[in-house]
Amino acid sequence: MNILFVSASAPPKSGPESLQVAKYMKYLSRKARIELVTTIAPARGWEKTDDSQLPFLKYIDNRVELISIQSWTGWKGFSGRKIFQHWMNKPDPDFLFHWQVARVIAKLKAPPDVIYSRSMPFSSAVLGLKLKARLKKPWLMHISDPWSDTTFLDNRNTYNLEAEKECFLRADMVSFTTPETLEFYKRKYTGLAGKFIVCPNVFDESDLVQRSVFFENKKLTCLYSGNLYGKRTLRPLVEAVKLLDQPVKENLEILIAGFLSRENEEMLKEPGLFCIKYMGPLPAAKSYQLQQKVDILVSVDKPPEQETDIIVLPSKIQDYIAARKLILGITGKGSATYRAVHSRYGFCFEHGEIVSIAVFLANAVQAFQAKNQSFFSFASPDEKYEAGYNASLLLKYLQGLIHE
Repeated sequence: MNILFVSASAPPKSGPESLQVAKYMKYLSRKARIELVTTIAPARGWEKTDDSQLPFLKYIDNRVELISIQSWTGWKGFSGRKIFQHWMNKPDPDFLFHWQVARVIAKLKAPPDVIYSRSMPFSSAVLGLKLKARLKKPWLMHISDPWSDTTFLDNRNTYNLEAEKECFLRADMVSFTTPETLEFYKRKYTGLAGKFIVCPNVFDESDLVQRSVFFENKKLTCLYSGNLYGKRTLRPLVEAVKLLDQPVKENLEILIAGFLSRENEEMLKEPGLFCIKYMGPLPAAKSYQLQQKVDILVSVDKPPEQETDIIVLPSKIQDYIAARKLILGITGKGSATYRAVHSRYGFCFEHGEIVSIAVFLANAVQAFQAKNQSFFSFASPDEKYEAGYNASLLLKYLQGLIHE
């Protein structure tokens, strides 16, 4: 089987979507030949090249790299963004990706049997749509986050509303990362539910820690790993730490690793936060290693404003589960994160539950000092999040499309 894998976010780029692409490519390549269509990694920023992701390139047979304004720097980048300002949300800043259909076709080494696109960014879906029309091949479109209904980006415009609808109509199958997202789109596109499936974010079995290790650090160590921008904020965690007594803070260390918005970075400079350390962005491999060494892993979702804010499960949750560490989730009640984590892999609190978060941290420090292993106990990692398991299911869906 020849799979044309379309994703503007892909190795060796850093970023959560790129890491998911890497994991699926690794296991799909065991039964299929993969040609990857992606963009050039920018020289800096949160999507720059992550050298630890370079080994995943061995799982593809051909890589077609397309130009992107995101990779332009200096005067060229400034001018490009100004000239193409009208297109920056049609559907997103990677819009040049879906303009280069002819280049993709010219660079392919073999005719594909099926097209598989992954979004975000949503330009990947639009390119998948155009390639389906030109190549006359079946197309499975994966949507990681809500498209025109998101509150993260300025996506609610006529172009995105129409592009989303066209992609959903033309795709032969559509996959989502959570059942909650599937149900949302099932209500939105009532006549298309028969071609909707769930393909979750996954962890690589090779990253799965075989057994939990407790009490190896000098003080209770927590880690938030990932980017924080837009309306996702560390404020609930910061305010909870401020409520802690001095002796508790002296026995607590909270590490923050990833790209932060200026607002979040400035927040960490406020008084009384000596136990919080900002490490900056880390390569994926170092992040995985650090996750295995700490005692508690922290996840922070965007404060919910509408339904689309609670239906997505961040891919870091699967990585945290693989690390076999207790999870502290700051999220909306009833969110996908809450349903996956709470009372199973850890504990979740709403953004306004500052006192409860502080009490949890104080109790965790006390349990750590007493070496109370039961406090840090949780369920075993679930097979439904394994990359190999889900890649095998995805392969069956792709084979089914070919033989229809």
